[in-house]
Amino acid sequence: MKNSRNKGKVNERAWASICTNEGYPARRGQQFRGGEDSPDVVCESLPMFHFEVKSGKRPHLWDAVSQAERDQKTGQFAVAALHKDYHPWMVGMTADTFFRLVRGDHL
Repeated sequence: MKNSRNKGKVNERAWASICTNEGYPARRGQQFRGGEDSPDVVCESLPMFHFEVKSGKRPHLWDAVSQAERDQKTGQFAVAALHKDYHPWMVGMTADTFFRLVRGDHL
C-alpha cells in the first residue's frame, strides 16, 4: 500500500509539473488542503477544473472520472489525468463535460 501511495504522489507531482510547463502553475492538492474531496492537483490559473490523477499498469478511466465528478465543486469540470506505465499522459472526461467546455459554459 505504501508503495502505491508513493507512486500516486509521484504521478500527482508529474501532472502538476506538466501543467506548470504548459504555462499553468500547479501543485499537489492533498498536501495543502488535506480533505478527501481535495483535487489531486490544484491549478489556480485553471480553477474550472477538478483534477483526479490515476496511474499504473491499467488506470481505470471511469473510476477516475466518477471520483472527480463526485468531488468537484459547483461550476467545475471533472477531469481525469491518466498515466499508463510507459505511455503518454491522457485526459478523460464525460461527453457532457466535453460539450460544456466546447460551448464555453465556463466563461
